[in-house]
Amino acid sequence: MKKILLTTICFVLVTCIFSQQHTSYAVSSGGTYSIGGGHSNSSTIGESMVTTLISASNVVTQGFQQSFPGCTDSTACNYDSAANTDDGSCIYAATGYDCAGNCLVGSNILLVLTDTYGDGWNANSLTINGVNYALPDVNGDYNTTNEYTQYPGGYVDSFNLCLDLSGCINITYNATGSWNVENGWTITDPNGTVLNSGSAGVASGPNFGAGCAVVNGCTDPNALNYDSLANVDDGSCIIVVNGCTDSNACNYDATANTNDGSCTYAVTSTTSITICDSSYTWPLNGQTYNSSGTYTHFGISPTLTDSNYVGNFGSARGVSVSGNYAYVASGIVGLKIYDISDPSSLTWVGTYEAPNTNYHDYARDVTVSGNYAYVAYDTLGLQIIDISNPASPDSIGGYNTTGSSKDVRVSGNYAYVADWNSGLQIIDISNPTLTTLTGNFNTSGNARGVSVSGNYAYIAAGNVGLQIIDVSNPALPTLTGTYNTPGFAFQVSVNGNYA
Repeated sequence: MKKILLTTICFVLVTCIFSQQHTSYAVSSGGTYSIGGGHSNSSTIGESMVTTLISASNVVTQGFQQSFPGCTDSTACNYDSAANTDDGSCIYAATGYDCAGNCLVGSNILLVLTDTYGDGWNANSLTINGVNYALPDVNGDYNTTNEYTQYPGGYVDSFNLCLDLSGCINITYNATGSWNVENGWTITDPNGTVLNSGSAGVASGPNFGAGCAVVNGCTDPNALNYDSLANVDDGSCIIVVNGCTDSNACNYDATANTNDGSCTYAVTSTTSITICDSSYTWPLNGQTYNSSGTYTHFGISPTLTDSNYVGNFGSARGVSVSGNYAYVASGIVGLKIYDISDPSSLTWVGTYEAPNTNYHDYARDVTVSGNYAYVAYDTLGLQIIDISNPASPDSIGGYNTTGSSKDVRVSGNYAYVADWNSGLQIIDISNPTLTTLTGNFNTSGNARGVSVSGNYAYIAAGNVGLQIIDVSNPALPTLTGTYNTPGFAFQVSVNGNYA
């Protein structure tokens, strides 16, 4: 019995380790085989006794082979060459990318779309090389213009693109919906370099890439000679200066290059003096006129020599009333103060004119708070005038804004200045002799007028209409809403729920 067992063990070891050549033939029957000449027999170590007999015309296998599951597709990112059974785990690269996330053609480019309000792009879109990109509304709809629900994806989203920067990449903003003033984007290369950007629906250029033809011109969309086809700024931009461009008008502005409809003209009649000096008035058809054609009312019908009329000797741009006095922003002659305790007998009390002014330094508007008059003084910025003695007003401080101050309102410790091309400027006036800039908001249009109510500043922003700024944090004002008025917005006043 021991001899039989030993013989069996030796046979198994030899079978598992060696391949043998035989000189006979093989016949397989019922799971057994015999070996003939010219045939080979092999066994695979590490598997469960898989025995294969091979001849020129016969293959006989006994036993079974172990299974190795995995991805057997050689085109997959996780292909396993050792696997012999596909388990459905194959993972493939995204179209246009390799398994490492690199572009097969072109460079990896990041596109980030933003919306300042957070309700999506309201049916607007951005086209890059013929492909449209946009932010949907909260329901995933790209085509609605009346769904204003804010949600995280409505503020910002990013897209990975493959673009060949050796060519010329065309970009077009499609203002096919509403609220395009809220839409913005940036396009950056793998190094973080901004290749193109946009805000309020206006692109920094029509294309980008090494293959784009150079088109020199003015690339500033706010300039008078903006060229939408230019992709290289050549320094030719002309800043828009609004004003009266008619040399025959009383208020002709030689520095203006864009007529804003503000021109006024002398009135001719048998009793008029046809010069542009508003110190003269005359009765005509039952009304009282000044020489610029503006109707004025004093409760009487004064004549050219009527002592009850008080001449302005300037161009009245704005007025603020406090107590028995009217404070008039009088254009080039500065701030004029009148005693209005008797409306039928006005009295000129005092004048403040800023030193070192030129033709373009106008007192544009004024607001009074306590013993101080705050004057928007064009290129001189904000001027603060001590009016504790109305007969002798004097400057005690101010703040030289970066733009051209057109209007001012005071609320609490802050003066809110409509500063033309520098937008809204918020100035801390808690110490009138030492003012500081607290915050600013660069409106998309030129800030012409301002009104403050509660936590909001309302800006008359020229050709883009009304803009509403949240100033609950004066250091960080933010845009809340806009309304594109049909005309050029010059001034704004708030009453209850209406502007």
